[in-house]
Amino acid sequence: MVQYRETVVIGAGMAGLTVAQQLVSNGVDVLCLEKSRGTGGRLSSKRLSINLMPEDDLATQSATKTLTFDLGCSHFQVSNPQFHSQLKEWEQQGFVHQWPVMDETQTSYVGVPRNSSITRALSASIDCQFNTRVEAIDKSAEGWRVWSEASMDKPPLVVAKHLILATPPQQAQTLLPKEHALLPFMQYEMSAQWVVLLVIEGSLGLPKAFWEPDHGMIQAMSLQNVKPGRERDAGLELWQMTLTPEWTQEHLQAQKTWIADASLHAMAEIVERPARCLSHHVHRWLYAQPTQRPKSQSPFLHSTDGISVCGDYLGVENVSQGVEGAYLSGQALADFLLQSSQT
Repeated sequence: MVQYRETVVIGAGMAGLTVAQQLVSNGVDVLCLEKSRGTGGRLSSKRLSINLMPEDDLATQSATKTLTFDLGCSHFQVSNPQFHSQLKEWEQQGFVHQWPVMDETQTSYVGVPRNSSITRALSASIDCQFNTRVEAIDKSAEGWRVWSEASMDKPPLVVAKHLILATPPQQAQTLLPKEHALLPFMQYEMSAQWVVLLVIEGSLGLPKAFWEPDHGMIQAMSLQNVKPGRERDAGLELWQMTLTPEWTQEHLQAQKTWIADASLHAMAEIVERPARCLSHHVHRWLYAQPTQRPKSQSPFLHSTDGISVCGDYLGVENVSQGVEGAYLSGQALADFLLQSSQT
């Protein structure tokens, strides 16, 4: 049976959930569709299970331990007063904490106990449907019809009066109808990025929990289990390594096992000794960061036919792309839609 909803948001990252949460809190009927199995986008997290040998020589079975990594951004910073006020509120609610990892001049923040805790909290009041990849949309007399991957040869999954695209611009472009008025503002190139998660036995001995080495392959290294609210595993270090966009582009189609081996080799070069890896996970973000400045000075896009677009790649004055830009984009779109509904 086809659902009929007032607003459908495609994408359950920071921008999409921010606009959805604001609309829901003001009485708007909202359905959020997300292709992944959970919230997060670049704030998503990943669990890895490893087998640890028992300390007691008489034991015969190893113990399985589950470890948690942040899969997207390691941490984020704030420059906008509105976002700063929101972070203070989230701190009081217990799912955001300061992490003085960079320097004393600018505070960094992380989600507690993982970055995806932020989007999980935002989604608590929202009707979210996961594992739903939107493949097509079109306009009918009833509203915007939305087809998922599983419903392409069936009636639409949902029909909505208003549609919000909170996805990377390339994905939004493929959904917008040909010659749509918003398409000229969606022509963005996004760089890809490999992210490698490593469970290292012992300690690398690096002096910082966040390290930006002078290395052509490694952009940054982040020690996960020293972040606030994270479990500190004795004898283990959990490292997230982000690889440079240039190196990623050169090896975009490489096998994940080769990426992991190359990352371990690069790590050994940086610390000047080999590291023993107990487990790893490799993820490729195809649309990680915009490669050029915003084409619009607005933090969101809106068309009179009922389609809106939000995301950190759009223009938020004096704010860099990332968590802060995504939040401000979603918030600005929500304010606009709520004000428009009252006129």
